[in-house]
Amino acid sequence: MKKVLYLIVCLVVIQSKLYAAFATLEYNLPSPPGGYSSANFAVCGSQAKNFKIYYEYCSGAGCGPTNLCVGNPNYRFEVTLYRNGSSLGTHTFQASGAWTYDYFNGVAVTPGTYQVKVVFKRSNLVCSWVNVSTVYSNSIVVSAVPAAPVLSITGNATPCNTSSTTFTVNGNNTGSGTYTWTSSNPNFLINGVSFPLTTTTNSAVINATVPGSTSTISVTLNGVTTPYCGTINVPTRGINAVSTSLSVYGPSCIPPHTSGNLFTTPSGSSGYTWQASTNNVNWGPNFPQTNSSISVLFQAPGSYYTRVQRNLYGCISNWAYLYTFCTASSDQCRTMSNNGVSGFQEYEISVYPNPSYSDFSIENPGFASNYSLVVYDLLGKEVEKISDISSFDSKVLFGSQLQKGIYTVVLLNESERATKRVVKQ
Repeated sequence: MKKVLYLIVCLVVIQSKLYAAFATLEYNLPSPPGGYSSANFAVCGSQAKNFKIYYEYCSGAGCGPTNLCVGNPNYRFEVTLYRNGSSLGTHTFQASGAWTYDYFNGVAVTPGTYQVKVVFKRSNLVCSWVNVSTVYSNSIVVSAVPAAPVLSITGNATPCNTSSTTFTVNGNNTGSGTYTWTSSNPNFLINGVSFPLTTTTNSAVINATVPGSTSTISVTLNGVTTPYCGTINVPTRGINAVSTSLSVYGPSCIPPHTSGNLFTTPSGSSGYTWQASTNNVNWGPNFPQTNSSISVLFQAPGSYYTRVQRNLYGCISNWAYLYTFCTASSDQCRTMSNNGVSGFQEYEISVYPNPSYSDFSIENPGFASNYSLVVYDLLGKEVEKISDISSFDSKVLFGSQLQKGIYTVVLLNESERATKRVVKQ
């Protein structure tokens, strides 16, 4: 009886013997240099990693616990990989030794704390697995690579004429870098000089040199060394230097009960105020149309005055005026003298397209003899001339080399004359 008790006590002592178990967690490094590391690291979103676990229940000869189940020389290992305390998977296998390697391959690593738990087991007298030791590995902390800053540009995008406006780049949380500014239109200046320009500050003063110009401003952030998740964007902002110069065009002479088309330059879809007067003094009420072209019915003979103004983004233009004489009959529009000079027969002529981006086509007004075509700018300077045009030519092309602007076209011979305002865009 004493021998049996002694045997049981010895077995309990052997089974309860403690050993210096440990586990080490590592992850693969990219090649080169390759290998494995247990240092903390950062990821951009998610990154696939292979985790390697080395664990040992004891070291040295004969240190492992004795399996009491006859015929079972193996030990059992249960290895669980955790992220922030939540299991990502468990491997269970048996081995005849007290140490081994294990791998968790292709793990989608996101920010968090990674650790493994190893449970070492052996078999008892009834061949059941019992826990001998539970150990936790070192922790590997995975942080997030900061997201690339998202830049934007703010500032008044509709300054009037050549007025200055300040554009500011927002969203640069790096606290470093320089800014390279570019413009799609050379008619703009930045800080008083031509584009492109590199600045050390995130603001710049921009203005147009030509009213009515439009452009797209782009800014690139340079010299940022901090690694970011993603690419720093290149923000853009459009700018429209709203012109407050307005001109109006339409018939200068028209028969009664006839509609005439009036239009402005620059054109647009809104913001226009049209008014009419018969004495150039008492104006109003406003026409219901607010776009840049209207059709007006001239009912009775007399003098008519029309004016138009535009308010676009708070940029208020001049009042542009048009004088139209409504005659008693259609023939009178062909016999009006030129500024009171007798001997000329005045003609109405048709020019198209008007406005034009390229050249103009003018129809023969029915002159009796050959004539000349002369184009004048707003200062009265002759900018184009075509001489000795045959009266039999049905139409004439001109204006392909004209710059943007407003011009007066005159057809003239010894006894006949015709004039027309045209707009080159």
